[in-house]
Parts: sequence; C-alpha cells; structure tokens
Amino acid sequence: MFYQEHISILQNTFKYQSLFGLFRNLKVNLFIITLLLTLVVSPSNAVVGGIGGWPNGIILNTGNVICKNLTTSETINITITPGMRYWDCMEAGLVVHPTDQIKMTVNLQGPVKTGLDASTAAESCKAIHLRFPAFLTGVYWVSKGIQPAVKVFCDMTTAGGGWQVLFRSDNPANWGKTFGTPGTGNWGVDKTGIPGAITQLRFTRVATGAALTIPISADKIYTCSAVNSTYYWNGSNFNTYNGLHIGITNNIFIPSQTGYVVVGSPCNHDRRGWGFGHRAWQDDHQGWGWNSVDLGPTVFMIAVR
Repeated sequence: MFYQEHISILQNTFKYQSLFGLFRNLKVNLFIITLLLTLVVSPSNAVVGGIGGWPNGIILNTGNVICKNLTTSETINITITPGMRYWDCMEAGLVVHPTDQIKMTVNLQGPVKTGLDASTAAESCKAIHLRFPAFLTGVYWVSKGIQPAVKVFCDMTTAGGGWQVLFRSDNPANWGKTFGTPGTGNWGVDKTGIPGAITQLRFTRVATGAALTIPISADKIYTCSAVNSTYYWNGSNFNTYNGLHIGITNNIFIPSQTGYVVVGSPCNHDRRGWGFGHRAWQDDHQGWGWNSVDLGPTVFMIAVR
C-alpha cells in the first residue's frame, strides 16, 4: 500500500509527518530541512527505501541515514552528500528478508529556503513554487547569493505560478525603483528584486487581466532589444517625445494617425506595442497603450520567472 507524506507549517517552523510505503527498489527523494525521522516497518517483501514526494530541484547539504535490521541487528550508515537525491538501504548493503523488521533513522540537515522570512530567503518566487507548490500568492523574501534579502510579491497561481512581480503601477518613472508595499496598491522593486536566472517576462494590463508573455534573460530587463524573431522588450525607460517607454513591441508598423502610442523607442520605433510610451502624431505626451491603442492612465504589471 502507498502512504502520503506532507509538510505542515506552524509558526514558521516545519513539522514533518510521514508514513512510507516501503517496497523493493523504491528510492526516497530528500528534502532540504533539518529533521530526525525514525521509521519502523514490517513489510511483506524486502525493504530498500521509501516512496518520496519532494519536488524536483531539492538538494540536500548534509546528514545521514541509519538503516538497522532489528531482526538480525545488522546496521548500515548512509552518509548524505551534496546533490544526493535519494537513499536506499539495500543498495547500501543491508541484507533484508521479507519478514524482517527494519528501523530507518534519517537525519537531514540543510537550509530551508521557504522565503517566509529574511533568514529563509529563497532564490526566487519560482524556486519557492517548485519546492512548495501549495504556497499561496503573497509576499515572500528572496535573495541572490550573498545579497541582502528583499521582500517581493509572488504570484503562485497565474499561468503556472512562480511569477516574481517587479512592478505594478501606472507611473513609468517608478520602473527600476523600490517603492510602495508589495501586495498593496502599487509597488515595485529595484534590481535586487530580479532573480539571477529567469526565462520569461509577463506584461499584464491589470484592469482586464490581459497579458503577453515573452522569453527573456535577466541581463535584458533594463535594455531595449529583441528577445526573439517576433518581439522586442523595452525596459530602458527611454525618455523621448515627453514620454517614458517600457513594454513589448512586435514587428508590425503603426499607421501614422492620432490615437496611437509608440512603446518601442529607441530600439523598435513605430511598431505596435503594449505598455508605456508617447502619444504619437497627437500631442507627444506620456501614453499608455495596448496593441498601441491609447488607453489613458493604466496600471501595468511586470513579472518574471
């Protein structure tokens, strides 16, 4: 029979509850946490390990597993090493017979990167979402390497979840700055809130939920450049014609008439765009466009993962 395992959070600490179904040739995935777990089982067939359930990408730092056959008193110690993903008593050499009773003591030690506070800051919202898919949308702490932890807003539900919101505002002058309170009204983070490794950017018109998602890398967040054969990303906040320019453009020219917003300056001028720009052929003032159509002041949200 198969059992379930789960983590419950209580006052920012973890309690591990687990009943393992133990079968021949099954291996246990490890989890980044400090715990002491003792299992005593009497299987109907040879015991070698347990069913895991931890998300992909989890790496344990240190620890050990003590496998003891209570019937024969044989004991095997398995040392956990960085990068190790499972343990298996029989692979380690423990002799087990179908009627033997086995005791497994698991001592796992490593950082718990939950993002619930500054001391447990994770690498990104995506990393948190992969480790803890049940975590809800909200404010978490992230940190890149040795940099201080910062608060960010994580969208854990939209389009697969794991989105780290960099900006939510109708004012392009705030782009690239830390302002407001994440999750409340309008807010944003500076470059310290950008994950080191990202592959996607999502640009959303908050009022309607309409969005475009494009490929991107962290080094292009504040540039104006092509991201593939179809789209350009403009994160330069370039100031021209009395407008600041941030958003996504494609390769389709905009007709020269009033009511249109140019988003792509300086690298992809006069193409259809979504985001902040200038109101071309009209009054050359700040514009907010969606498919280049002038919307008037509009809240946009920029998130990455």
